Amino acid sequence: MSIYKELYDVFDKERNLKKASDAQLRQLQFEIESNIHYMASAFKQRLPSDVIVAGLENCVFKQLMQQSYTINAKPLKSSTINGYKEFEKYLHWHADKLIERAYLRLHLLKKLIAAGQHDQQLKLKSLFRFFMLVHYHLADKALPRRQ
Repeated sequence: MSIYKELYDVFDKERNLKKASDAQLRQLQFEIESNIHYMASAFKQRLPSDVIVAGLENCVFKQLMQQSYTINAKPLKSSTINGYKEFEKYLHWHADKLIERAYLRLHLLKKLIAAGQHDQQLKLKSLFRFFMLVHYHLADKALPRRQ
């Protein structure tokens, strides 16, 4: 084989890996955004915490964890948290650590509900805000401020 063919094969392999990685990240972003929209709608309808938690999804996250997938995103910036004091402690955390923390909170909520602790409204609202942080960080946008 010629050196050009070998170089192209290496390039093609890396490009395909990048495409697959981008697709996995988009799937995860969709799952997070889907959970955000579901929670917002459920809060408006005043659904009980246990019903809301039962409807939250984590399939994509579980799949990525089994594959040891890592996200190469920039650390959380102060421009993303846009003055929200509750998120200052997460400044400079990388996306993979933020995502793991969000799904760890979801996992904890599912366990608490399964243990009979059905009134988890405060933790659920905290998870909603954290999912919003992760979503905006992955989109590289600032969290919106109330008018």
